[in-house]
Amino acid sequence: MRNIKNGLIMKITGFIAISFSIVCSTAACSDDPVAVANPEPAVTVVKVPNGSFEEDAAETASPKGWTVSGDYSAAKVVQGGCEGNYALQYGATSAYTVSTRQTVNGLEDGIYDLE
Repeated sequence: MRNIKNGLIMKITGFIAISFSIVCSTAACSDDPVAVANPEPAVTVVKVPNGSFEEDAAETASPKGWTVSGDYSAAKVVQGGCEGNYALQYGATSAYTVSTRQTVNGLEDGIYDLE
């Protein structure tokens, strides 16, 4: 069984460039690499509706704001969350395939901490 609470999703597009300089004087040239400082990227915190599975305030197989597909009986919100009172739990007595998902719209390219 696996409890799923808050998660971190990171999305980065583009690339980080490392450049080098060619330094010349009348005596000699050098093409030794020169490190370019790369600042830490900003992290945007996004509050996910019912991200902690607390809104139902009860055990349920259909948490508010989430879409469950596949073997529904294998996914349920149960008491005993790590940080709150509830957590999403997957489990069954036989093999199962289940998905619990939520779409967050309107995010631009960047790094996000989903809470």
